[in-house]
Amino acid sequence: MFMLHKPMGYGVSADISYVWSRLKGDMDSSGWGNQFGSVYYQDPLHPSANYAVSNFDRPNAFKGSIIYAIPLGKGHQYGNSALADAAIGGWQASTSFMAESGSPFTVVMANYNAGTQANGNGGAY
Repeated sequence: MFMLHKPMGYGVSADISYVWSRLKGDMDSSGWGNQFGSVYYQDPLHPSANYAVSNFDRPNAFKGSIIYAIPLGKGHQYGNSALADAAIGGWQASTSFMAESGSPFTVVMANYNAGTQANGNGGAY
C-alpha cells in the first residue's frame, strides 16, 4: 500500500492511495453468501481443489479524496464576523474517487458429480 497526503494552499488538500494485493481462498463467502451466486466444492473429499483467486480479489485499487475548506467565516475573506462565522463558517466541500481492477474469472462446477457416471447411480450398473 502506498498513500500520499498533500496539504495545499488556499484550503485544498488531497489524499491519494494505491493498493496492490492478492486474495486467495478455497471458498468464497463473506458470511452472507457470495458475490456471484452459489459456490460448490468441486470435490468435498478434497476441498483444497477449490483453492484459487477469490472472487472478492481486486489486485489494483487507486483511491483518493480532495477536500476544499470554503473561505467563509472568521479569518477568511468572506463573512469575517462572529455572527457570519456561527452561521456559515467552517464548511468544507469534498469528493472522493476510486478506480479498481475487475473481478477475476474462476471456472467451477455447478454441483458435485464426482464418482457418478451417465446412469447417475455412482457407477453401479
